[in-house]
Amino acid sequence: MSILRAALEARRLQASDPAWAMLRARNAPVAIAILEKQLGGDVWRVPAPVLFERTEDDLEELRSHSFELPQTAQQYCAEWRSAGILIRRAAEDAREETLELSQVRSTGDHLGR
Repeated sequence: MSILRAALEARRLQASDPAWAMLRARNAPVAIAILEKQLGGDVWRVPAPVLFERTEDDLEELRSHSFELPQTAQQYCAEWRSAGILIRRAAEDAREETLELSQVRSTGDHLGR
């Protein structure tokens, strides 16, 4: 691959790929850690209220170690949805919505893993 082609492809990915959006996000290390913990294993789709509750627990732990995280879990999840990192879907068997990482490979891997 030529250097020009590689640079153009990287630019395209930077503008459109959810993994790049994650890296551009405010508090990217926090987002990566929380989303990997909550959605990076075998369970990659969870009801939104469950993700909010678990994320709030993670935020509290991080705050107790001097991370400045002024928003609620629901606000961070909304921010991650707006950035294209999370996808909101209607649950198939319940009234509540689910959230999942936006880039799920056919093998079940997330964000390039």
